Amino acid sequence: MRRLLATLCLVTGLTAILGGMELALAPDGSLIGLPLSLLRYSPFADFRVPGLLLAGVVGVINTLAGILVLARKPAAGGEALVGGVAMATWIGVEIALLRSFHWLHGLYAALAAAIVVVALVYEHRAGMLDLTLRRLARVTTHAFIGWAMCAAAMAATLAATNLETALFLHGIAAPVLFVWISSSYFARSTALPPLRAAAVIVGIVALLDLIVVGCFVERSLEMFRSIVGTWLPLLLVFLAIWATGLASTVRGGRLRARP
Repeated sequence: MRRLLATLCLVTGLTAILGGMELALAPDGSLIGLPLSLLRYSPFADFRVPGLLLAGVVGVINTLAGILVLARKPAAGGEALVGGVAMATWIGVEIALLRSFHWLHGLYAALAAAIVVVALVYEHRAGMLDLTLRRLARVTTHAFIGWAMCAAAMAATLAATNLETALFLHGIAAPVLFVWISSSYFARSTALPPLRAAAVIVGIVALLDLIVVGCFVERSLEMFRSIVGTWLPLLLVFLAIWATGLASTVRGGRLRARP
């Protein structure tokens, strides 16, 4: 089971990295014979950004998961589950954006499903399934709630003020909201370590911005060209979650140290 899971993750991850780099190096799709007309319904002008996302997110996560499984690391099953879900999400979004289906979509959807199923069995046999699912569910739920609250706050301020004022208020509100969200998250023993939790939550928030806002709402990547509107709030949210997690760790250590 361990070798099967590692093989599935590594095949998926390495081929995703290879395909993604081919797209990034030849954004016109010439290296793998894809016409730019495929992107006519998407917010992308060429294949560079999709290629980087395929290699850097789907490819790296699955490759790392495969390595962790081979090394028998405790977090391996959870990483594999994330890798399978990441690939399934990629395939679903790609089909929706391109409005077409290729046999490779079916192949990689099957690989994603196989990774998820085998990872679940792997974690069950290790006695870690319940803990892994609770960890993944909690971090995903907190990230989504924080993202939804920030999106609602941004929409409300845009309706009441101009864009510059809304961006300024969003930059203040986002880290404050995530301090509150992450305080709840770190209150449980199933929370990830502070630095990892901050990276995972911010990664989920950024992907939600890209998929929901960039690909389907605005059909534009303009928001990702704004440092003040996108990248500064993400950095502040990352720092807020990390600091909250560190404070919770110190506070928990003090409580355990009391006689």
